[in-house]
Amino acid sequence: PDLGRFDDDDDDDGARELERYQADDAIFRSFNTRQRLRKCVCDDDAFLHVYKRLVIEVVLPWLKSHIEQQANVTGSLNFSYQYPPTLRVQPGRSREFKRPHRDAEYGHQVGEVNFWMPLTNYTEMTQTT
Repeated sequence: PDLGRFDDDDDDDGARELERYQADDAIFRSFNTRQRLRKCVCDDDAFLHVYKRLVIEVVLPWLKSHIEQQANVTGSLNFSYQYPPTLRVQPGRSREFKRPHRDAEYGHQVGEVNFWMPLTNYTEMTQTT
């Protein structure tokens, strides 16, 4: 679905940098537009497979190790994770104010751990919400 656009100045080889993507303002205002983005994520089997491998092979072993070291806990630990993931779009170069995201407003539990994984070179972005 059309959820935004790239700047017209592509690289010579036609490649597009995600940092140059400008999300449509509806992604920040419209529940239906956010649902369209969610459907894109849910319907992408390859993306979901990579996400699941990332969580199981990288995130959970790191988290378990961190808990064992910090809390001196050993043995079996149970983890839950969100599936499918939520892909949140930041406003990028938009000058319009976007209220900061708050997990508590979306029914997330206290003590939940979030992992931020930018899909762009965040050092090139001027601000996030």
